[in-house]
Amino acid sequence: MWTEVAKHLCGFDLLRLSSTCRWFHRLLADDTIWRYAFFRDLDLSDANPRIHRPLYRSWQHLYFAAFNGSHAYSLCQSGEHRSSWRIGSFLLDSPQMLLMGKLPVPRWLPPNPNDLQLGIAMMGACKLHNARPGIWITGTCPRPMPISAALPSLEAYWDQTLVYEDLGEHLQDENVNDAFCAVVNAKRLTSPSTAVVLNKSWAGKREDLLTKYRASTTSAAIHTNLQPNGGLVSQFEAMRDTARDGQIVSVRISQILL
Repeated sequence: MWTEVAKHLCGFDLLRLSSTCRWFHRLLADDTIWRYAFFRDLDLSDANPRIHRPLYRSWQHLYFAAFNGSHAYSLCQSGEHRSSWRIGSFLLDSPQMLLMGKLPVPRWLPPNPNDLQLGIAMMGACKLHNARPGIWITGTCPRPMPISAALPSLEAYWDQTLVYEDLGEHLQDENVNDAFCAVVNAKRLTSPSTAVVLNKSWAGKREDLLTKYRASTTSAAIHTNLQPNGGLVSQFEAMRDTARDGQIVSVRISQILL
């Protein structure tokens, strides 16, 4: 019974209870409690346990890595405090991920994975073919930064030997009405949950200059209406786990007004 009760408490309440009761502390060794809480608090379905299994650590470890800010702050510049916002989470059930620096969705992208820079320059988008499947957590710090939930399990993440590499940049050299970027599970590009994010109905009226976020189980996006400007540069970056065939474990899209 207490196992089921524990599933309905947030992680920090569970820790406070465990500090006052040895029996409850032993109860929390049951990793199924943390697995349930992890998917519940990320608003995700746990219907497919195979792809969600942690690579190296427990569900308890992943829970606190997801909610204590380490995903964002550990990747910010050393010694600087940066505000971060959680956008949401999505599931990546294949290695293919679509990165977009503007709308609409491109009808064509270079088919060769080595032509990422060309696709970004021409279309403001690219498709990655070696992203790590599983849960991805999206946030800003201060730029959009989707991160694989497995990232804190890597020793290289904590000793800061993993770095971002440039994928390319896209230049819009005239006035841009809005800044938009998104990351999408490419396998689910035509799904209803992706369409909800990409149709921009959530972006607000033209005169609303507040940044808006939207996420679903297959994608996440950020949108800001802009004042008159001289253009926009979108920079695409990715972080690879060199110990696992160069799998991409984090991506970052930076947008700079001209």
